[in-house]
Amino acid sequence: MTGPRFTLKISLVLLWLAVSIVACTNPTPGVAVTPTTLTPLPLISPAISFTPTPQASPTPVPSFTPVPTLAPLYPALVTVCPSNPSVTVEKLGLEPDTLLLVVPETAEVKWDGLFVITADAPTPQRMPALSQGGLLSPNGQWFIFVRTVEGTDKTIPWIGSIDGEQQWPLTADERLEGGSWLNDETVLLFGLEDIGFMNSVYKTVQVLNPFTLEGQFVENLPRMTNVGIGAKFLHHADRTHLIYQDGYDYRLRDVFAQTDQLVLEWLRDDPADFLDKSVSIVSDGYIVIRVDRPYGLDMSPPMSPEEVVASHSYSQTMRPIIFPSAIMPASAGLLSENIPGVIVSGDAEWFYWFDYQQGVIKDYCFPSDGFFKASLDGKFAAFTRETLPHTLPTQKTTFILNLETGYVSRIDNYAFFGWARVTK
Repeated sequence: MTGPRFTLKISLVLLWLAVSIVACTNPTPGVAVTPTTLTPLPLISPAISFTPTPQASPTPVPSFTPVPTLAPLYPALVTVCPSNPSVTVEKLGLEPDTLLLVVPETAEVKWDGLFVITADAPTPQRMPALSQGGLLSPNGQWFIFVRTVEGTDKTIPWIGSIDGEQQWPLTADERLEGGSWLNDETVLLFGLEDIGFMNSVYKTVQVLNPFTLEGQFVENLPRMTNVGIGAKFLHHADRTHLIYQDGYDYRLRDVFAQTDQLVLEWLRDDPADFLDKSVSIVSDGYIVIRVDRPYGLDMSPPMSPEEVVASHSYSQTMRPIIFPSAIMPASAGLLSENIPGVIVSGDAEWFYWFDYQQGVIKDYCFPSDGFFKASLDGKFAAFTRETLPHTLPTQKTTFILNLETGYVSRIDNYAFFGWARVTK
């Protein structure tokens, strides 16, 4: 990538780094990166622990305490590369209650339903009760899917147990055509409005307990567009919030109290391109902020909505993560929702796993592409590789990687769908 915009972006980054170096002797706002030492530093100070603290009360009480400028983290590069990494599924070490859901490659031509793989049954077995796909709950025990209302072309969301034995509609309101999970006991039902140019916005929204069917419609939503971080709903401490981008501003809205305020001004004013800034929602409705940098990334701890409101400084919120030079150039990819990990992509589709709780980057000596998701227990990851050139159906292979040992199993002619769990 060349041109004035690229030159400007590089210049801004170099200026930012120069200011940070000066800050080592004359502290000023900004991220202080000390390039003179490569000694690994303590992973996470108690003041910024990545372990979320449960809220004692749903009443929002600001709990973010400013701390000194955060020292950079230099993750150690750990090689996890067995000499013969390929093993059968039986020897991979899957827990008995862990289910790997896959779909046959012929699903491109005709939906053939979901298939399941377990430690005791490594050959994909059809699940007759799960004839359709859907969105899995965070605990992997329920899923949301849609069904057409009889006699119409409208769809409404349903819920079903992973064993298929329990299913019921979540609403009879035909304005609500889809749904997603906010947590294991809260769903967001929505209807979308087409605004053109392949974009849509929320038109009708309801927050609902899918088991009691008690819910409340969200009123007076702001007009939102699909730029920057877009619009993300989250449910934390019994309150539902919306974090969204309005132009270059970031705003946080309590959807039922209907309070709406400007937040993260320091993120807005940072010179990084808005495409290099991301806001992710992780387990229990916590928010993680990331900014891609030439040396790796800057990253916040998981923060509650109240902590986001109380955060007024980049240098007191974001921690520089300096990737090992051996893997550069590399960039951070998907953030895991249920375990503390980030996919890091290197050259030639090589991937690494950044475990930010342990402060290490793991190299599995294995290429990866396609959808990649960690298991609910955090011990495995699965992804699909497609064979080129494309034909219909496209030849696919699902790989299951043991993130602790580096051993890997393959399942030919199936694509990865998701991780689930059964309770005994």
